[in-house]
Amino acid sequence: MEKCVKLTGLEDHAITLATVNLLTKNYRRHADVDADWGGFAGKAALQNLLAQDSAVGIRYYYGIDVDGVCRLVLVGVDENRNDLLDATAPLLALRDPHNRYGQVSAAEADHTVSLAAAAQLTRRYRRSAGERAVIGGYFGKAALEKLLAQPECIGVRYYFGREDDGKPVIVLLGVDSAGRDLLDGVLLDLSMLCPPFCADINLLNSAERLPFPGEAEIAYSGKLAA
Repeated sequence: MEKCVKLTGLEDHAITLATVNLLTKNYRRHADVDADWGGFAGKAALQNLLAQDSAVGIRYYYGIDVDGVCRLVLVGVDENRNDLLDATAPLLALRDPHNRYGQVSAAEADHTVSLAAAAQLTRRYRRSAGERAVIGGYFGKAALEKLLAQPECIGVRYYFGREDDGKPVIVLLGVDSAGRDLLDGVLLDLSMLCPPFCADINLLNSAERLPFPGEAEIAYSGKLAA
């Protein structure tokens, strides 16, 4: 389905460290004491998503696992904002401990998850979220490749954040093999949120497939239940 707003992969997601601090502080202020602050995705797995022929970036979906913990499901995205689900399986980001320094992460970390399991995760999140809630977002290929190309970077750490109005966001930054955040390097937010910049209806963003692709755009305006 052709969409008015196409993705290029060249979108600018750069933010300052001050903005990172503000967004993550907003999240922690309202989160439960034992809530996760974020997670990790290895370099090799992310590069595999970006290497798909038509991929212009990566979309993340919020999910909730069987323990009630918020997780991220990651998939490649094409220029028409559609998720690339046929050739490459989704990724499940790893949970990140609060005491993260000294926790050695791996560039080749296993993020394997089936599409069916990923769909269960995202469905749990949607059922817990309010009407028209943000269910995910998109980061362009160029910005992600720049982040991953940093010396010592073995992957991406994400932090949960919130705008001043309460809207959830994701902050991305590089991490080294000792678990240290690369705070002097590339810092990303400003993702294109879903809604409104969503894929056509699929197993990761709707409990059921809609009968006609044209209904996908209407679904995210709140006129149909996802």
